[in-house]
Amino acid sequence: MARLTRRDLIRAAIAGGTLSLPLLSSLRQSAKAGPSSYPKRVIFLYMPQNETEDFTPTSNGGLSFANTYLAPLAPFAKKALHISNLTGTSGHEGGHTEWLTGWPSSNGTFTPTRGPSLDQYIGGRLGTTTQIPTLGLTLAPSYQLGNAQEVVSWTAQALAVPSLGSAHLAFGQVFGSFTSTSPKGPELQKSVLDALIADYARVNATLSASDRVLLDAHQTQLRQLEARLQARQPIMCTPPADPPESGNIYNPDLRQLVKDQIDILVAAIECDITRVVTLAFGPSGTEGPYDWSPVNVPYFHQVSHRNPQYTSNPRADHFRARTWYAEQVAYLLQKLDSITEGDGTLLDHTLVCWLPELGYYPSTRDPGSPNPHTRDQISVLLFGGSGYFKLNAMVDAQQAHYHNLLLTFGQAMGYGDLKSFGAQGRTPIGAILA
Repeated sequence: MARLTRRDLIRAAIAGGTLSLPLLSSLRQSAKAGPSSYPKRVIFLYMPQNETEDFTPTSNGGLSFANTYLAPLAPFAKKALHISNLTGTSGHEGGHTEWLTGWPSSNGTFTPTRGPSLDQYIGGRLGTTTQIPTLGLTLAPSYQLGNAQEVVSWTAQALAVPSLGSAHLAFGQVFGSFTSTSPKGPELQKSVLDALIADYARVNATLSASDRVLLDAHQTQLRQLEARLQARQPIMCTPPADPPESGNIYNPDLRQLVKDQIDILVAAIECDITRVVTLAFGPSGTEGPYDWSPVNVPYFHQVSHRNPQYTSNPRADHFRARTWYAEQVAYLLQKLDSITEGDGTLLDHTLVCWLPELGYYPSTRDPGSPNPHTRDQISVLLFGGSGYFKLNAMVDAQQAHYHNLLLTFGQAMGYGDLKSFGAQGRTPIGAILA
């Protein structure tokens, strides 16, 4: 094996890299477990852009998604909670960086001022309870994966933890899929770990203080990964099919990619390989073309700004794209809800959080400058949730800070000793509790 350079190590430390999650699996939780023994699980869905005009359902003794772009979610209204009127930090940079960290960028970049993101916090508290503490998936094209605009997970040191944009690689990460002529997943990864740790020892004395901080954090991740490799267990459930490698990294077929990523995500939850997942539907400011859909526009970001240069009816096309997003979320919920677990389903015992990057801004508010990407009225949707949150309901958060919602999520996962989260998360939002 070729010796890794100092630059290789720095890049791995900064990125969190492909070694941030092991190629492991664990024993499936018994479906006969009692209600109190169901593990708490959470799935965070990152929606880029997602200005939440037309995101608001209606209430008439319950929740209704009729006449909104959320109509595909109608079968799950009784298992949903809509929270409106949260406040946060405006703009792509603010909304993106505080999304799960609660620490918005202070200098116009797409890197939070501090960490960790909530998924990494929960995964760290879970420790070795599952073989993969957190699983990060994305629909972003592979060429974008090094950009902070794509990253939604961050370590305590605010180091990026990139998501997996290839369903084939995600399958290998979760289930360890290799050809018969390739080294076995854990053995291959152990050899890479050995090389990294050895090289770390060789270059440590030559590093600057700032570089050493980065590599110290990365070495901790490597040691934790090494421990999980040594404690790996056989797969005791049926994984989905291994998706083929994508043929176009610059413009993947989102229709197939999202289905494959969701199938892997649900299997990882069902098999109890992980209990914490993020799925990003693209990077902040995504231009993602939808030429295969009724929208058929090349620059989705511009359409979200209601720019008439690209389509004659940008508002309608924007909502058509959002309907497609809602259809994918409905597919995820249907998969979870189809799996029986004790007295309910996997969805009943899993909290699914649809959290937008931006907030509510109707195109009628300021026709001369539509959609400036404010975040003063944030709407979110929750599904499932193990009976912790109200369901089939709508709650006006009355300008509670978004960071308080992150704190509430953390406590809902069982960490009552968590008293604050992010820059302003100090008070759990009691109005949403069951």
